[in-house]
Amino acid sequence: MNVMCVVTPPGQGGIAVVRLLGTSAEEVFSPFFSRRGRPGSSSTRIQGRLSYGKILDGDRVVDEVVVCRRSREDIDICLHGGVVPVDRFRELMSRSGVEEVALPVFRLHLWRSQGYHSLRAEAAAALSFAGGVEAVRLLARPRSDAFELAVRKRIRQVVRAMRETGDVRPEWGEELQNWEDRLARSRRILLSRKVVLTGATNGGKSTLFNALSGLDRVVVSPEPGTTRDAIEWGVDWNGFHLHLVDTAGHGEPRSQPDQLALRRTREEVQSADVIVAVFDGAGPSRSMDPGFLDSAAKIPLVEVVSKSDLESHRGVLKERQKRGRSPVSVSSHTGEGLSDLIARVLEAGDLVSPQAGEKENSVEPWPISARQSRELSRARGAFASGSLSGLLGSFRALLQGVPDFQDPIFCPRGALFSERET
Repeated sequence: MNVMCVVTPPGQGGIAVVRLLGTSAEEVFSPFFSRRGRPGSSSTRIQGRLSYGKILDGDRVVDEVVVCRRSREDIDICLHGGVVPVDRFRELMSRSGVEEVALPVFRLHLWRSQGYHSLRAEAAAALSFAGGVEAVRLLARPRSDAFELAVRKRIRQVVRAMRETGDVRPEWGEELQNWEDRLARSRRILLSRKVVLTGATNGGKSTLFNALSGLDRVVVSPEPGTTRDAIEWGVDWNGFHLHLVDTAGHGEPRSQPDQLALRRTREEVQSADVIVAVFDGAGPSRSMDPGFLDSAAKIPLVEVVSKSDLESHRGVLKERQKRGRSPVSVSSHTGEGLSDLIARVLEAGDLVSPQAGEKENSVEPWPISARQSRELSRARGAFASGSLSGLLGSFRALLQGVPDFQDPIFCPRGALFSERET
């Protein structure tokens, strides 16, 4: 199988780099590349050396290019960056049976072609889009290698049990449970939890958003309804990457745009991983619509009383405490309470460093992908039924299975461009 990918960003540019990968990549490419005026007359034979020439489609010149042959199976083609030459080259390769794939899919093909087993290939591909130090720690090679070694050890033990006792060992079930628990934690780290700020109009949400994001991205004003559209920004808190969302405030809609804004706010709240409910420390004149939170009752909630630099803040704080709540007091202007709020959000999102609980100078196995989750689930089923052959098949599939290219750890939101947009 031969695949190609446009590895440069979309749009006009000086060059567009296309990478061709496959067991017969050179055989596919050489007939169209010429350094002497006719197709197939010369290829780039020396590994690592740049070659200037032309891509020809019959008598038509597709483009003048610079080619770098990494190996017979891996070739870089540098075309002019316009849409037309890139699309013509795409068409030429497509007629030759080359499949165009998105960047993360291409990376997975690349790692596997270099001899990586599926576990390391998935970790390497996910690392390209890792957000935050903790995600990088999770995907670093020692942990993927630790998982590989643990799986290979279990394969040897299962094969030995098939020859000798014919019985599963109880500790295998405990280990599978530990792996699945770590998988759930790793997915929370890699998929960037969504944190949604919600509350009454003019309660201080947008000012808090600016303080937490470190930006003046959201316009703030005493006028109610300043924020209409949900605003999202990536933040790194204590090594964890999250998506922080500011929403329109709750209030009596005065127009159709207000109604649409409230509907969007409700959608954002219901899709959150953690909700930050902001109560106005200036006074109880504008209350929060309880329906917003009732509709998302199962989502972790952190309450905030804003404007702790005002005297009126204390009364609002006591009122929330009388209701059995434990709100965080914050001042977006002085920064008071922001670190406490961040800690509470991370706790509510159940975000824990992969280093937590590990013994000193030791690295534990960490599954990461949806494919691995399915194989672990099959392994647990095989363990429960006492099927050694089922266990063996699931463990081998962990090492050799085809990665799930739709897994969002390889295609995070906003990280990819369409391969048809160059």
